[in-house]
Amino acid sequence: MIHQIEQDFAPFREQPISKSKIIALPDQKDGRGFLVRYEIKNNKVRMIKNFPKLSKRANSLLCAFQNVCDHYSVPDMKFIVSLHDATDKHLGIPLFVMAKNKHNKEQILIPDFDSVRGKYQILKNQDITKSITPSWEVKKEQLVWRGNSSQTPNKNLPTILGDSKCFSRIMLCELSEKFPEHIDAKITHFVDGWEKLPELEHLRGNFIPYNEQLKYKYHMLIDGYTCSYSNSGWKWFSNSLVFKEDSENVQWYYSALKPYEHFIPVKEGLEDLVEKVTWAQSHDAQAKEIAAHAREFALNNITKDKDLIYLYHVFLNYNTLNFVD
Repeated sequence: MIHQIEQDFAPFREQPISKSKIIALPDQKDGRGFLVRYEIKNNKVRMIKNFPKLSKRANSLLCAFQNVCDHYSVPDMKFIVSLHDATDKHLGIPLFVMAKNKHNKEQILIPDFDSVRGKYQILKNQDITKSITPSWEVKKEQLVWRGNSSQTPNKNLPTILGDSKCFSRIMLCELSEKFPEHIDAKITHFVDGWEKLPELEHLRGNFIPYNEQLKYKYHMLIDGYTCSYSNSGWKWFSNSLVFKEDSENVQWYYSALKPYEHFIPVKEGLEDLVEKVTWAQSHDAQAKEIAAHAREFALNNITKDKDLIYLYHVFLNYNTLNFVD
């Protein structure tokens, strides 16, 4: 996990960082990716935010940063966080983000707002990090997924609204219709223009409560506009096998995940998904072992307390940069 921090900060080690630019950015009301400046002084955190949207995200991170300061001695500093799902802005300073394209050299990954507030705690009155979820042997041998239609199209195909080959979430639900013995996937609600395409209405389905989703052996991790962090963290704790579509979008812990040790990789566009699910169904012992490794990884790396430790190391590395003016 520390490797990701070192990799993120490496491009900034040999260059000066303008403090005046950091201070000025949130004052520029030009839609630059919902930028917020956080300031730490004497282990107290305050936030400078000039737009009304995404307050839950901003406040969740504020609480997390203060929690770090309450547990550790953090140097005084000012830094910028983008609250947007993802941004491709090049600002010339380290920009803290919750997800990014893995090739971006100007962004510093931090745990997302859902993770730092323990949003993977999806079970009422039950701690998913401590409770034993339904045992592997009693789970349904199907892949389950529920979500909305929000998604960036597959990068290697032209964008045509309504063409499932461009949008893997739609393709996943179409595969579910063709191979119901392997996949149970539905769109819970259509947005971004998809609601105007009645021919896709047959892909709609009700949300399955989380306690019921945990009864499936296989779960799908599939991007939306970027990493689906609001609906992904809990899956690593599920004691189920995670299938993850190939993507260049990453979160702070992705580089530590290993294919076939923590998850089953699936090609972009899902052309091999049915084949991979069939493999899992016929190799139950191996699938169970990978699912167990995923839960162990999650317990050791992405619990709320581990998130705070990660943030602390981000702050320490940020403080070593060469800030000028």
